[in-house]
Amino acid sequence: MKETKVISCKVSTSLASLMGNATAYARYFLTSKFPPEFFKKTYISDSLSEIQMEDKNVQKFPMPTLIITPEYTGENGFMDIIPYWHTAQYFTFKNPRKKYNGVLFDEGNDMYIYSIPDRVKLNFNVKIKLPSQMYAYNVLHYIKQLFEVGGYFYLNDVRLQTEVPKMYIEYIKRRLNLDTNTPDGREALEDYLLKNSYNGLTEKINLSSGNSAYSYNYKTNILVNFPDMPSYDKNSNGMIVDNTTISFSFSFDFWSHSNFIMELKDNVPDTPLPNIDDQFSMEGSSMKYEFFVPTKFIREQEGGMHMLTYKPFVPDVNTDVDILDFSPIINSEVKKVIGEAIKNKLDMSKLMSVMVLVNNQQLIQEEFNVNWENLTLETKHPMYNVTYTIVIYGNLKSLNLIEQCIIDGKLDKIATIEL
Repeated sequence: MKETKVISCKVSTSLASLMGNATAYARYFLTSKFPPEFFKKTYISDSLSEIQMEDKNVQKFPMPTLIITPEYTGENGFMDIIPYWHTAQYFTFKNPRKKYNGVLFDEGNDMYIYSIPDRVKLNFNVKIKLPSQMYAYNVLHYIKQLFEVGGYFYLNDVRLQTEVPKMYIEYIKRRLNLDTNTPDGREALEDYLLKNSYNGLTEKINLSSGNSAYSYNYKTNILVNFPDMPSYDKNSNGMIVDNTTISFSFSFDFWSHSNFIMELKDNVPDTPLPNIDDQFSMEGSSMKYEFFVPTKFIREQEGGMHMLTYKPFVPDVNTDVDILDFSPIINSEVKKVIGEAIKNKLDMSKLMSVMVLVNNQQLIQEEFNVNWENLTLETKHPMYNVTYTIVIYGNLKSLNLIEQCIIDGKLDKIATIEL
């Protein structure tokens, strides 16, 4: 008879992860209602000056500018309108599979993760800065036509992500004996999570720190409410209206997987996890902007090459992102092949290719450069508040030939390989 040990109960994830993801969707929701490229810049902030410093010169923000301030109050809002996901209000340790939502189920290794949904309401205070009063009247009328003030409507089948407790990932790594300090170990862990989770547990890499975290991808409906009519304020410079700001607010009400239970059977480690305090450090004190590209946007083949791997990269809010290090997602075998190909001066454009997706849209090749020597990608025009997904493609036939030459110790033949 197997002994069951519940490792953790009611582990709450960082709100910053969920809040950043929902805010990213709120930005997408708003900008999709306006003409393409209507907003010159978008900022997510709780306080923002109307000027910025560039090359020691004070410059005004380009207009129209969209400013979104997310706010969490802890209230349930209008959640009584949304159907309940579950009926279990308290934890029970008798057959949790019947009581809670399944996140990960692995009978072979006797590891299970369940979640208890939580009701979340987020408010978004929006400001649109415009160059003139008449411009503001037009936008004000446009917003009035778009949204029913005081009304409710649903955004259906929205994909959101919430972060899984790091402690659970550490226990899984221990059980599977994986070293995630290497690209191979990290790739093996992600393959395991995708195969054994119901909706997909995926890794995300923070651009600013290089640290990785794992998110649970789930689908939900969002109840949207616009409580009041937009208002506008004139910003005058003497007797002249310098610019005008339109202000309005709306809210998102939805269910989230924010509480988790993990169940382990047999060989449960009794020793504490190493550096557990570091693992629970609140990285979420800095909100990350998370809007991931659905896999349906990612092609398995591109230009005759096959997809090797892809990964979302998460920047901090309101940061210019122009250099991305994708070396953590390239396994050791491919790195060796790339290194030998560069040494032998092979045409890398015929061996490897990269596709970059920015908020569901493919970035054209002219907008970025790839440095295969140090495995970095540089965008020519830095962007704010976007999440990059990098997709790596390779010529499998040529890659295999080079790898075979490395294995056989015939490195001199690599230069003669026809790509």
